[in-house]
Amino acid sequence: MSGRTRLAARTGVLSLLVPLALAAPTVSRATPGPRPVSPHLHTLALSGVDAASVALAAAGRASTAPLLALGPVRATPRFSLVAVTWAQQQQTAGVSVSVRVRTAGRWSGWYPLGGQNDTGADPNSVDVRGHVVRDGTSPLWVGPSDGVQARVERGAGPAPRDLRIDLIDPGTSPADNPAARATPPASRAAAATSMPTIITRAQWGADESIRVGSPSYSPTVKIGFVHHTATTNSYTPSDSAALVRGIYAYHVLSNGWSDIGYNFLVDRYGQVFEGRYGGVDQAVIGAHTGGFNYDSFAASLIGDYTTTTPTGPQLASLDHLFAWKLGRYYRNPYGTDTLVSAGGGTDRWPVGAVVRFNVIAGHRDAGYTTCPGDAAYAQLPAIRAGVLTDTGAGLVAPYLRQDTAGYHIGAGLLRPSSWSVTVTNAVTGAVVRVYKGAATASVDVVWPLVDAGGTPVGSGAYTLRLDATANATTAVPFAATTPVLGADPAPAAVSPGGTLALYHRSAAGGLDVQTATPGGWSTPASLGGALVGGPAAVASGSVSTVFVRGTTNGLYQRVLSGASWSGWRGLGGAITARPAAVDLGGGRTGIFVRAGDGALYTRTASTAGWSGWASLGGSVAFGSGPAAVGLGSGRAAVIVQGADGGAWQRTVTGTVASGWTPLSGRFVGDVGAAPGGSTGGYHVFVRGTDNALWDRYFDGRSWAPWRSLGGRITSGASAVAGSNRLDIFAVGGNGALYQLTWAAGAWAAWRPVG
Repeated sequence: MSGRTRLAARTGVLSLLVPLALAAPTVSRATPGPRPVSPHLHTLALSGVDAASVALAAAGRASTAPLLALGPVRATPRFSLVAVTWAQQQQTAGVSVSVRVRTAGRWSGWYPLGGQNDTGADPNSVDVRGHVVRDGTSPLWVGPSDGVQARVERGAGPAPRDLRIDLIDPGTSPADNPAARATPPASRAAAATSMPTIITRAQWGADESIRVGSPSYSPTVKIGFVHHTATTNSYTPSDSAALVRGIYAYHVLSNGWSDIGYNFLVDRYGQVFEGRYGGVDQAVIGAHTGGFNYDSFAASLIGDYTTTTPTGPQLASLDHLFAWKLGRYYRNPYGTDTLVSAGGGTDRWPVGAVVRFNVIAGHRDAGYTTCPGDAAYAQLPAIRAGVLTDTGAGLVAPYLRQDTAGYHIGAGLLRPSSWSVTVTNAVTGAVVRVYKGAATASVDVVWPLVDAGGTPVGSGAYTLRLDATANATTAVPFAATTPVLGADPAPAAVSPGGTLALYHRSAAGGLDVQTATPGGWSTPASLGGALVGGPAAVASGSVSTVFVRGTTNGLYQRVLSGASWSGWRGLGGAITARPAAVDLGGGRTGIFVRAGDGALYTRTASTAGWSGWASLGGSVAFGSGPAAVGLGSGRAAVIVQGADGGAWQRTVTGTVASGWTPLSGRFVGDVGAAPGGSTGGYHVFVRGTDNALWDRYFDGRSWAPWRSLGGRITSGASAVAGSNRLDIFAVGGNGALYQLTWAAGAWAAWRPVG
């Protein structure tokens, strides 16, 4: 059945119920503003059996169960809601409670009070911790009344203790009339995933002074529970606000909870009321489905739907409400998910049990209760269908995750959809990459950290957003911002024969070299090539070798011997970040790279040529290049950024490695390292999350704490150690190269490389 046809079928009932109640007034009058309305609770003790009333109480009584309590006929202060409560206890199975009331001078027949424990707080929640909590029946709406009599019949379980009659006067307000509200009832003309019209707590007159404490929140919403209030179905649209106030007062003043238990309430005329305080668009933890209030929400149909089917407007508004609420959390109305039982109340499962529910479930699915009534429970399949229709396009369980291929963004789809993924720089707002397509059931897009031209992006924060449309409806978009360790343009510095040489990626994507002279730095000279990120370099005597990651992710080298450069040579491999190179002594050079599986790999060059690649294991952060320092005798210290974002170190001799040592800290991009002067000592340099340069020193025995060297850099750092001197190079915030020097026991200021 289509959404339009379904709506027409449901709303056709409305004309028979309230053709005039919701009509616009013909005379323009000032609209009464909403105001808090203070409820009043009056309690009457209920104990023993009043002998004078036994014969009267037998009228209309089909049960032969013994009377546990029968109160006398009593005149009372004015009330509109009545319930019977008792001291909290685990089981009172089979207790039957009835009341009769005096309204406009006439006594009613006996009304059964059902719904024992049809709502419930979780054990140890803010609703019960430190509170005097009482159990009881569902409250019954009887309208303005001033007399009551109650009877309680013994059940199979333990008898309830401290029985009492709770009478609530919810008060009145001119704003209770729907026609007087500034906000009309829910409009079906709204977009499918837009927020329905919800009558706020202020509009229905919630007295916030009786609410206790602050709301609690779940991290998400997995399940939506359908309840009924088990109150009468005989109420007018103008009664609904007072009825909600009465339930609020009952839950707080009688049950002892911090607030009304339900997140939303929907009356038989399609009016939707905000329930628990904390924000209708938030995952507020309620006290509705004892044991399963965490990661769920509840909407309660105002009325008793044991044998009476909810009205068309009521179900239409419930559909719209669930489509909006579940859509915000990317749930499939036909799906399932799990909740963890907190136990207590009517919960069917022990504490800690993981229970799978339909995403749209009835209260009875979670507890020993008949709620939301047989007639309403039978509507759950139609409600799921209605929610799906109202949702239109929808994403299901969207995700952003990282693997060796890059970042995956994706989701299930409620229906075949056109989709787009937009990647933007979270700092500048610049669009980096856009993907578009169409899918039937799901979408998964891999962003390999490159822009639209295929150039790897630099480190930074990026936002990935997934949008979907279907049949002219738009899904709630999913967006996530994540720090990205991209292709850092970190330079590489070496000092062959005591002369500083600096290698760095040019604006055109090739390799440039500059050397330090007495008059300053030479003009950059091009060495050609096409590289991703920054280079690595190593010097041994008068021979320098530079290594780069090519645009095909292979490793390449070029060698300077004396004044003569070799051509570019491919060394194979498939690397994902800037390489690290180190002089191992004895004419050997070690290379360390991050490979596609995220592990650290090495190979060694000697006079006999290059060894094969060997895995050193570990899990190196995506996009982060390692650093290495020679320790003599063929040993090297290798430092990486781990998958946890912190620095890790191990020593390597050939292909034999020590265990990993955590160095703590949080940083961005490539690691740098340089010898530190003492035997076995060295520095580790990183770009901190504050974009300053940070240093940690190992003296061969122990590590000093991290210390900031200041600056504002946008790349990893490279350092060269000389005699009583240390030079560090990095890219500054303006994209230019900068140098920081320690000499003669002191640090100089950062200065640009001319």
